[in-house]
Amino acid sequence: GPHLHIDWNGSYTAVAWLNQRGPEFPPGTPPAPPKVDNRIPAGGTVTVDTGAPNTTVLGNLTVTEAAGPGFTTAYPCASGLPRDGQGRVSSSVNNYVTDETTPNATAVKADANGKVCIFTSAAAHVIWDQVSETNALPTQTATRLLDTRESGGLVGGGGVRKISLGPDVANATVYGNLTVTDTQGVGHTAGFPCAEGLPVTSDNVSATSINNFVAGDVTPNFAVIKADGNGDICLYTSAPANLLWDHYGTTANIPAGQAVRLHDSRLSTGKGPSVTTVKTGKPNATVFGNLTVTEPEQAGFTSIYPCSENVPRDANGRPLTSVNNYVAGQTTPNFAAAKTDANGNICIYTSAPAHLVWDQVADSTAVSTHYAVRKLDTRTR
Repeated sequence: GPHLHIDWNGSYTAVAWLNQRGPEFPPGTPPAPPKVDNRIPAGGTVTVDTGAPNTTVLGNLTVTEAAGPGFTTAYPCASGLPRDGQGRVSSSVNNYVTDETTPNATAVKADANGKVCIFTSAAAHVIWDQVSETNALPTQTATRLLDTRESGGLVGGGGVRKISLGPDVANATVYGNLTVTDTQGVGHTAGFPCAEGLPVTSDNVSATSINNFVAGDVTPNFAVIKADGNGDICLYTSAPANLLWDHYGTTANIPAGQAVRLHDSRLSTGKGPSVTTVKTGKPNATVFGNLTVTEPEQAGFTSIYPCSENVPRDANGRPLTSVNNYVAGQTTPNFAAAKTDANGNICIYTSAPAHLVWDQVADSTAVSTHYAVRKLDTRTR
């Protein structure tokens, strides 16, 4: 700016004008610095270094701050993004809407460099909490074996769809992602060996659930289901909806059976305490099941860990990783693989008052798990 030269003559009034703020030079107020959007862009991919080359990794993939509705896919980086014959991405892990936080468990094989790639169709942040690295779960790039939108149309309330995997899969454990879309009301899904029938309560209601949904929802959830003697699994929905099954693999290393409800706080402890102990009956093992949060009083999250072990916590004493992320009044299911302690117990933490339901479907000592390790959080890039 210009230089000012003042000749002081002893008079205060001669320089009083210096106390008055003049116009900016140059004119105008400098603009605020632009906000940096470090979300993965729409159609973008981020890489996770799992530390486990050529190995199946299990973990929880969470999508948050989504700029619009979309989906994610996880795959071995070296294999490339899976597409169908029409060039469309052929499988999904999460299906989400604008600004929603959506968690989902998944199993994906890391490539020879130990890398897993995560694709998102809309701009979003993604988080990867890894719980296991194992060769006991042979996993392929996800294959879509059922999509009722393209074969058979909407499944009516109480309807069942069969997926035949062949005699080589007889009585084996099947795992994949079950997505519900175009839902016409409040309901839930279940999976079971077709020949054994759907397990029901004394009120003739499905005894366990995979997805829980309301009208208009798109809800994904990882699932482990036992195949029957013919190699068939069946998927049930209590309300009209379209069903999608993305198949990850099969194994004989996890002896799965019909899901068993081991805990339902609506029938026992109520909404509390913040840490609930579930007796799985399987000491020093990995248990697989579906954790459902319902009627939460405010937004929050859950975490699962062996009760007798110390786990990493923040300054407020809360675990650092999550299974479910929920908002007030929402019912949110998510699959989990959790290590039990020497007494066969797991502890479930909830950061806000809520009802918790645990449906256990399998257990294994061949698959080792650990407390979740956060390998990726794009919010902190």
